[in-house]
Parts: sequence; structure tokens; C-alpha cells
Amino acid sequence: MQTKYLSEQERRNGRHHFVLYECWNGVSIGMLGDTFINILAVRFMAGNFALGYISSALYITALIVPFVVPFLKGHNIRSLISTTWYIRGFVCLGHILLLFLKGRAAIFVLLLVYTLYAVFRAIGMVMYDAISKSITTIGNRGAFYAKANIAYNVITLVTKLVSVCVMYFSPLSPILTIVIMQMVGVIGNTFASYEISRVPCRINFEYSATTSFKETFKATFKNKSVSSRVMLRWIQLAILVTMGMNVSFMSKILSLGDSVVILFTVQAMLAYVISGYVSGVLSDKIGSKPLIIIASAFFIILSFLWFIMPPSAGPVPFFIVGFFSSFSMQLVYLLSCKLSADVIPEEGSAMFTVLVNIGMAVFSLVAGLFAGAVVNLGYLLNLDSVPFVLNNYSLCFITATLLSCYVLYLAVRMKEEGAQSAVTLFSRDGLMAISTIKHLEANRDPLQHRRLIMDLSENKALIAEEEIRSKLRSPYSRDAKYIINTLTLKPSKVFVDDLIDIAVNDDSYIQMDAITALKSYTFSKSAEEALLMIMRSSKWSSARSEAACSLSYFTDSERFLGEVEENSHKAQHIDNVLGYLVALNNMDKGKQLFAHIFDYIHLKKSTQFRATVYAYMDTLISDETPRLARIFERVYLGEKIYETLWSFLEDLRSVEVIDSNIEDIVNAYKNDNRDEQIRLCMQIINNASFNELPSDIKESLIALKNGLERINEIDKTLIDDIDMVALIYFSALLVCPGTFIFPY
Repeated sequence: MQTKYLSEQERRNGRHHFVLYECWNGVSIGMLGDTFINILAVRFMAGNFALGYISSALYITALIVPFVVPFLKGHNIRSLISTTWYIRGFVCLGHILLLFLKGRAAIFVLLLVYTLYAVFRAIGMVMYDAISKSITTIGNRGAFYAKANIAYNVITLVTKLVSVCVMYFSPLSPILTIVIMQMVGVIGNTFASYEISRVPCRINFEYSATTSFKETFKATFKNKSVSSRVMLRWIQLAILVTMGMNVSFMSKILSLGDSVVILFTVQAMLAYVISGYVSGVLSDKIGSKPLIIIASAFFIILSFLWFIMPPSAGPVPFFIVGFFSSFSMQLVYLLSCKLSADVIPEEGSAMFTVLVNIGMAVFSLVAGLFAGAVVNLGYLLNLDSVPFVLNNYSLCFITATLLSCYVLYLAVRMKEEGAQSAVTLFSRDGLMAISTIKHLEANRDPLQHRRLIMDLSENKALIAEEEIRSKLRSPYSRDAKYIINTLTLKPSKVFVDDLIDIAVNDDSYIQMDAITALKSYTFSKSAEEALLMIMRSSKWSSARSEAACSLSYFTDSERFLGEVEENSHKAQHIDNVLGYLVALNNMDKGKQLFAHIFDYIHLKKSTQFRATVYAYMDTLISDETPRLARIFERVYLGEKIYETLWSFLEDLRSVEVIDSNIEDIVNAYKNDNRDEQIRLCMQIINNASFNELPSDIKESLIALKNGLERINEIDKTLIDDIDMVALIYFSALLVCPGTFIFPY
């Protein structure tokens, strides 16, 4: 049996239709919204109170909602919002009457139709947060709100751009042109109603007479976390309403034409689109709080510019300031919507939503009426003639500044789990980290993905650090290995404890990578202690040998030489042996590991095992490309050993002992004469001199010489061709240090 909760497929389908609904809403509001209503009101000579009411009508009509909600009980919220949307479009047909009316009658019809439009919108909006919450999760809600907002504002922007062109080029009267465009808005509204009706929803509107509005109010404001979010949304809405007076300001004070005024609203829509994009990219990653703090501080400066700029400055400065003020205040409002949606309770969500909408109505009404009153006061005081740089709307704009100061105060005090510091956004690393994380989530190309992981691992921002840490702590992440590889090449003190936690965990699939990485953290005493513990007690032999290898890079690691030697004798698998060889090479100043080069013959290890050890020991002695491995490659590919040795020794004929014996050596290997092979190699070894060599190389070669001479102590039946190739190679190495050349 299905519950009221949707499946992921249903939520995805719902988000698709909801975005289409917002697109058609953009067409509707672009034609039916307050821009054209303001223009018509100014043309019909409406007063400032009427203009203030228009600026807030979309919100103050929510005051009627408490009287309506009892009749909505039990109905599906999707059906309710769809029906109210159909009705709000229908009532807008009343704008046709404006073609036949003038003066007060026209203003009355204009306000009546717009009020009915706003009333049915307010009833539908009661369900908005609930239905949008039902098709999202807390992890994608911020991005979805932003996406829906971007779709809405982009279409509104395009609609208004079209309106500008129509208003400018239309041969019809302005009023007739506007009414025709409003009818287009009615059509767009109808399509919006259809799209919202297709959003999956199994939630019915809940209303209980026993749960009074008063109780909901008390419960909400008893919780400081919830009340601060709700209050922040209300205050920010009051700012939007107050700043809505800038449309009439552009028309009445700057005396701009209708098409230019619409163009002003178009650039505001563009700012809304950008704010939606910023919100979508950042809010789910760093939290809403830091964004609100920054945007509010920015708006305070911009709204103060509205306060002091005189009309004589011309429209361009107002357009510029208007764009950035629209961006910042809309960004804060979007984030406040997300914050309040996050705290909608599972039980009593209907009354909570009603409370939020009523609060929005009250704050909008007060803000709208107050804005109209202070504009009238500005005219009464004749502020534009004051010696300071003021205009008659200055008191309205300074009100928005003060309200934004309070929003900033609320944001600073608000607690939001997972929110980053506001400083993050001012940091180049922080912005780069946010961009990298966003691309990382969307990228599917393996090479590009690895590059992004490396960039993120090297980023010093806190948000990058938290993202990296979350991937390292994940039970499984395809990125963890790439991160550890980067931290190996570029060590970071920040992650040393994280690497230690992984390294000591015998059940971590990236344990070996973490142990290897710790060799780069020689500055950390904790890393050294962790490696020692792993070497002594890990249940995996590979982890113990790798820990010994990494431990050998630390200062004074030779004090653990005895333990490492003992453990190396117990190693069975080749990868463990190689790890111990590196450790012994680093720890043992006498380089005695080379003196035991043929010990693995005694231990009866396989030919492949011994060949690997010989080739690996070659790399420990020489920094050049592994030459012995190249010789083995040619032998394994089927080339005769004596043929390989001829080309090898040919390049070493500058050394007398090799030049004089080259033919004998080749013949000995051709005839598989073990005794002769060993005799000739011993003859070469006896000619080795290390007096001119650096001490570290000298110690290695002396130990190697001693090890090679022990071939005489080994049962000849245990020795094979690979051992004899290694013998002649290392013998030649002893007499040719620094001049060893092998063509490959």
C-alpha cells in the first residue's frame, strides 16, 4: 500500500512538471504582475497609497487564508493549487473593462481585479511549500528551489523583454496594448494550472479546529531556531515590498517612458535569475547563512545609495544600483524560503504554512502602506530640495536599509548545521573549491574526474577539506585512492590523522594506500607511532611490510632495523619481500641486504621470485633505468642468454677485465658451464675497486661484493640460469660504477 510519501521516480517526475509550471508562471506574472498594474495605476493617476498597496497586494491578501482553510480540509493539495490557479487566471479577464473606464472607476476595477488575482494566488501558495517539499529531499531542496526560481525568472525576463518591444512598436494605445498582453498572461496561467495538476501528490490538506492558530504561533516562536527563520523570511519580504516602490520611482520621479520602466524590471529579472543560479550552486554546499550575511551586507550599501542618489544623476546609475540591489535582496529571499521550508513540521504543516503566509501578508501590508506613507512624507517635506543629495523616495529606501540591518543581525545569530564561514566566499580557494565540487559531481570522464580530485585535494579552503574528509571516511568511495595518491605527493598536515585512521584499520580497502602515503609525513610523530604499531600487530603481512617500508623514511628509523630484519625473514609473498628490501635499504647504513642477495636460492624460492628480487635490488643501487630487468625481458622473450650477454658486455669493453674475458664469458654461458661462469665472475669481482666512490655507494657495492662471493657456498644444483645472469650483471656493475651503459 502506498504512503503519502513519493518514490524517487515520482519525485523526479514531480520536479519536472513543477519546473514547467514555474515557466508558465513566468509568462503569467510577466503579463499579469505588478509591473503592468503599476503602469496602469500611474496612467489612471492613482495615489501613493494605491501604489504601495499594489506593491504588497500579492502578499497581504494572505490575510483571507485563515477564513478559507476550513473549507480546504481533506482535499488534495495539488488539486487545490491547480484549481485556484485556474480561477486567478479567470478573474484577470476583468482587465478588459479598463478599456471602457477612466479615473476612479478604472482604478477601482484595476485594484479589485488585482486583489482577486492576489487572493486566489495566496490560497494556492498555502500549498506551495508543502508540495515542493514533497518532491524534494533535504540534500537537493536548495538546488531545486534555485532551479525553479531560475526557470521562473528567465521566462519572466523574456516575457518582459517581449513586452518592451511590443510597448515600443505597438501602433495601438498603451492601455489597449497592455490589456492584450494581459490576456496572453491569462493563457500562460492556464498552462501553469495544467502543469501543476500533473505533479504527483498524495498529500491532503490537513486542518484541525483543535489546533488553533494561536497554538501554532506559540509553538513556532517558542523554538528560536524556527522562529528566527520565519522572521527572517517575513522581514526580507517586507524589504522586497518596500523596494518595489522603485518602479513607480522610475516612472514618476525620473519621468521614464513605459517601455523603459519595463526594461528596468527586465534587468531586475535578470538579477533574479543570477541570484537563483548562485543560490543553486552554493546553498546546498556551504549553507544559507554565509550567503545571507554577505548578500545582506551588500544590499545595505546598495539601498543606502538609493537613499542618497538625487534624480539629477539620471537613469543609468539607478539602473546599475537597481540591478545589484535586486540580485542581493532576491538571493536573501530565496535562501529564507529554503530555510523556512526546511523547518516545516511533519504534523501540523498546514497551520504552519498558514502562519507563514499570514505573517507574510501582515508584513507586506505594513511595508506597503508604510512605503506609501513615507513617500507622501517625502513629497510633503520636499526632500528633493534639501541641500543634501536626497530624493522624495529616500525615506522609503532608508527603511529598506534599516530592515536589512535587522536581517543581517538575524542571520549572524542563526544556527545552521553544516554552514560554512562567510569568509569562505571571499576566498579564492573557497570559490575554486565550490566550483570543483560542482563539476566533480557532474563529471563522468575518468581522467577529468581524477584531475578534479587532485585539484580538490590541493585546495586549502575549509569546504574542500570537509569534502575530502567525507570521501576518506566513506565506507567506499571511488575517489579515495586518488585523494590519497595526491596527499602522498603533496603532504598536508590537515589530513594526517585521517590517513592514520585508515592506515590502522585492517578492514579498510584503502589501508595499503594510506600506509604508503604516511611515508611522506615524516614530520608527524603520530604517523611514525601508527606505522610502528601496524608493523608489529597488523593481521595482514602486506600491511606489516608496507608499514616497515614507510617507517624507513623517518629520521632515526634504523633503531627498528632488528625488528624489520626479523620480519623480513618471515615474509613469504614477493610484494612483502620487496617492501622489506626498501625498508632495509633505508634503515641499514651498512647496506647488508645486498650481502644476502642469493639467500632466496637457499630458501628455494621460484625463478620468477628471484628474478624480481634481483631486478628490484638493481633499482636500489642505481638511479638509472633498470638494466637488469631489460636483460631478463629479452631472455623471457626467447633470446639466447649468451646472445643477450654479448650485446650487454660489448658496451663494457672499456673495462680491461671484461674486454679480456668477454669471449670466455659468452662461451661459458653458451655451454652452460656453471663452474666456468662462477670462476670468470669471481675474477671480475676481484678487480673491483671502490676507493673513488661516494661512501653510500661504496657501502652498497662492498656489501654486494660479499653477497656475490657467497655463490660459492651454494649447492650448484639449486642455481639456475637466472641466478647466473644476475651474477654476471652485478659483477660487471662492481667494476663499472658510473660508466654502466646498456642499449635498450
